[in-house]
Formats: sequence, structure tokens, C-alpha cells
Amino acid sequence: EQGRPADAKRLLSTTLAILRDFDPRALLTLVTQGRLAEAEVLLGQWEQAQAYQETALAALKEHHPDAWRERLQIMDGLILAHSKIRNDAQAEIITQQLLALQREKLGNDHPDIAFTMHRIGESARRRSRYAEAASAIQEALAIRRRILGESHPDTLRSLSSLAGIS
Repeated sequence: EQGRPADAKRLLSTTLAILRDFDPRALLTLVTQGRLAEAEVLLGQWEQAQAYQETALAALKEHHPDAWRERLQIMDGLILAHSKIRNDAQAEIITQQLLALQREKLGNDHPDIAFTMHRIGESARRRSRYAEAASAIQEALAIRRRILGESHPDTLRSLSSLAGIS
């Protein structure tokens, strides 16, 4: 996908067709479907990306419950697709599900938790829910300060976002 999403889409589509013939529920098949969705995102094909991601995510949950890293990756892409087609309510639901899975698997003090909390805060800010936004970004900032330090760009990003809400 290195700057050539149309080529990536073509290759991934061919690969996915072969894998589906072999085993449509295999982990590699579902991961490939997720990667195809990523190529669709790069091409601006949000609805198609969303469809690929939703079916891959459902199959991962059913057939590969231990493949949580793959689920996190597809959920992240699905949030982006829903956001791009202005389905903010669904993006918010999936973000909360993502956060719950991250907390379960990664604990509460992880950079990915901070990223998700920051995302929640920015989403709340865009919807004029300022108290919720400040709370989420404060949590992201606290995690980032502990893990990444005061001068890390992500820490500074959270600090700047929080200042913009206050």
C-alpha cells in the first residue's frame, strides 16, 4: 500500500478471493479482508471499507475470539470509516467497544488507551460536550505524561487540546 492503494486493492482482492476459496473463516482470510478495507479507505471508498470491516470483525469475534489485536486494528479502521460517512453515533459506540477491549487486554496505562481517550475527547468536543471532552483528554494527558513524558509530541497534543477546551 506504499502510496499505491489502487494496486494494493487489486492484489488484496485477488488474494482474498483465493483465501476465501480455501477457508473463508481462516484468520489470514479475515486479516486480508481488513487490509483490503484499509486500501478502500485510502481510495475514499468509505462504505465499501465499512462493509469489509464489519464482516471481518463479526467473523473474528465468532471464529477467532483470541485474535484481539486483529480486532483492535479492524475496529480502529471501522471508526474512521463511520466518521468519514458522518455516522458519528456508530463511531462513538465502536470507540467505546474498542476502549473496553483495550483496557481488558492492555491495562489502563498504555499509549493506545491514551490515543483512544484523546479520540473520545476530540469527538465530544466536536459535539459541544465540553465536560466529557475535558475529562477524556485529561485522562489521555495523564497517561501520556506517565508513559511518554512531558515533552513527547503526543503529550503536548493532549495538553494543547485540553487548553482549547478550557
